[in-house]
Amino acid sequence: MNTPDSGRFRELVGRLSDGMLTLQEGAELNQLLKDDPIAQEMYLDHLFVDGLLERELVGTAAGPYPAGLPPRPARREARRSDTSRRLPRWLRSLAVGGVSLAIGAAVIGWMRPSEGAVGRPLPLTDSSFESGSLVASPTSLLASWYGDDADVVPDHLGVKPLEGNRMLRFVRSTTKPENSCDLYQIIDLQSIEKELAEGPAHIEASAAFNAAPETLQEGDCIFGVTVFAYSEDPSGKPHVWPLHSETPLTFSGNQTRADDDAESWQRVHTRLSLPAGSKFLIVQLSVMRSGDDEDHDQPTEFPGQFADGVSVRLLASDS
Repeated sequence: MNTPDSGRFRELVGRLSDGMLTLQEGAELNQLLKDDPIAQEMYLDHLFVDGLLERELVGTAAGPYPAGLPPRPARREARRSDTSRRLPRWLRSLAVGGVSLAIGAAVIGWMRPSEGAVGRPLPLTDSSFESGSLVASPTSLLASWYGDDADVVPDHLGVKPLEGNRMLRFVRSTTKPENSCDLYQIIDLQSIEKELAEGPAHIEASAAFNAAPETLQEGDCIFGVTVFAYSEDPSGKPHVWPLHSETPLTFSGNQTRADDDAESWQRVHTRLSLPAGSKFLIVQLSVMRSGDDEDHDQPTEFPGQFADGVSVRLLASDS
């Protein structure tokens, strides 16, 4: 960083932190990070020091509006000294295990969700949770939801399903000191391998979330959607998803804070540029307690947090 680019780099990082980075500026920052190892170190240091690693690696959408989470000035000193404890388990591993992968994934997440774009829906089992059951054991993982404790419910605590008669209810984390509840599904892309070989493509994933207002009194909740791309079948070690022997080719995600309006659902979008050689996806739905810096001896409970209407689409390169 011994060139005039250092000032521009700091300006771009500042715009990223403010949620104001455009797609063109994201590409410019991405190039700076690729070309300059010192910039990579400064960027990662910035994320840890300001307590933003959780947000930046999960992704923010580009545009003139703040699509990521607003900064939380409260308890900043506690977060500076202990940011890694509150990161989801897969983010902690990627941050420690590969700076280049993390930076590459972050900039991919800056793409704006494509409102109105026509895409090909990808096969997703029980996207509206109408079957009334979830996978409770790793015996049949492909095309099934799997992860932390969750169930499928009808109307609950004043929240009605977005689609049909049932919705996913997050119940609790199963890995301490984790403060999130995560559900996953694998999507096999090999049936469209020829289409993917024809040129660049994007994956767009979204899900709708809701929360019973009375369950938000103990602290904010954050909902999130993340997509991971793999070159090999990732179902071999589901108990550590997505942390298995093969790290993802890339990933992208987005988050939003739960509001107190049980009448409306909050839809979260993320978009990922699909790299060559991608054969499988993992779609992750998450809810996480915010502003909680304490260790937990017991699993974190989520008494009234829900998801419904999950969608995954393959978009053409010009969408």
